[in-house]
Amino acid sequence: MPSSSAVQDQLTDILVGAVGCHAREVRPGAVLANLGTDSLTLVEVGEELGRRFDVYLSDDTIDSMVTVQDAIDAVVRHDGSQPPADAPRVPSSVATTPPRATRYET
Repeated sequence: MPSSSAVQDQLTDILVGAVGCHAREVRPGAVLANLGTDSLTLVEVGEELGRRFDVYLSDDTIDSMVTVQDAIDAVVRHDGSQPPADAPRVPSSVATTPPRATRYET
């Protein structure tokens, strides 16, 4: 099992890339929505955590992630659940974190 600090480091990297928050904001008690996640981004964050740590995070698990600590715990305390047999598998070489939105000055 990965350590909490390893998961937090990866989660920080994912969140900074996905929502553009500052790395220093990604603390265990931080609320993910306050960092800039919405329901779609949260799914993407959960899936990327799963890819990076080779675990499957169910929809229910991802939906229950409210704080950074919840996301860390989802990986560290992973229960060994597997994706449904009919779920499509995306190879990690194809799957990437979505690019951040770029703001253009006009």
